[in-house]
Amino acid sequence: MGAPVQVLTVATLDYVPQALGLLASVRRTQKDATPHLFVIDATPETRAQLDAALSDGWDWVNWFAPADLTAHQSLIEAAFEYYNGIEISCLAKYVGLRNLLETGGGSPVALFDSDILLMGPLDRPRSELGERALLLTPHALGPGEASMEHEYLLHGWVNAGFMMANPDERSLKIMDWLIDRISHRGFLAPEYGLSCDQTWVSALPVAFHDDIVLSRDPGLNVAYWNLPERPLTRDGEQILAAGQPLTFFHLSGFDPARPDTLSAHFGVPIVPGGVVAGLAEAYTAQLREAEGVRGKLNGLPRRPVCRAPLAERIEIGATRHGIGMRSPTIRPGFLSKIAAKLESRLLRG
Repeated sequence: MGAPVQVLTVATLDYVPQALGLLASVRRTQKDATPHLFVIDATPETRAQLDAALSDGWDWVNWFAPADLTAHQSLIEAAFEYYNGIEISCLAKYVGLRNLLETGGGSPVALFDSDILLMGPLDRPRSELGERALLLTPHALGPGEASMEHEYLLHGWVNAGFMMANPDERSLKIMDWLIDRISHRGFLAPEYGLSCDQTWVSALPVAFHDDIVLSRDPGLNVAYWNLPERPLTRDGEQILAAGQPLTFFHLSGFDPARPDTLSAHFGVPIVPGGVVAGLAEAYTAQLREAEGVRGKLNGLPRRPVCRAPLAERIEIGATRHGIGMRSPTIRPGFLSKIAAKLESRLLRG
């Protein structure tokens, strides 16, 4: 299979424990993988303190900050002037991924959102990637409910919570394209036709057709939005998704304080004793594994994200980049209302 896979996730300091939980599952399931954490809001003053916070049991995690980047450092630092925590995290994924593709010693890189539970090795997606530049996973593999498909039209048919890239000039070109677009048109604003990175990632199979694999593997990126087409069953100790081994489960919006609901974004109940309940319990244990780090992160210096209202942030970003932004053209849908709630929470701090 060639060089070992590099695995990357990104987080602000507040979400470092969640990211460490993901990387712990990487360590359990990918024996030869190298784990990386891009701490987006870490400042030069943070370095020694964060090293100390991770020294007790987490020193195997390779973490880096904007100051360590080989490219796009000033771009991501400037984005803090107009992006909130969600938006800056989405931009940081591709800045961090590009950095590892360039410095990772020729290894492919798998990028994960931190709200994911790995269940098995990444051999299948790596094989499916083959010699192409980038592997992506769609929200759904086929037609489903119109209401959910409407949300895909607003937020993208491709899910940006996972991708795998080969380290070559084609993938660097794709990352540069994504970074450019997301750096100034990466707002969480479906009413403006924008949904952070997913708007742009969903365009990749068209814009870079010959370089992209759109995976058909039902065991990749299983989540509340595609459970109807990927029923989960047990075969002894193994969990299957639509008959194929489950590689990872995406617990987007899951709150351990509400173990009866799969996601705060969508009211999918968790049946006690079922396969999903077992996955939620395993993910909760994964979060708990790194919870002891949280107290050590309190009060660490950090680069502040922008907490202004959306319209003001869009104006700041548009002015900085010298671009015009369209006025809202659609009525907010269900997930757009969720975006508004997230915005409100961020403003409240």
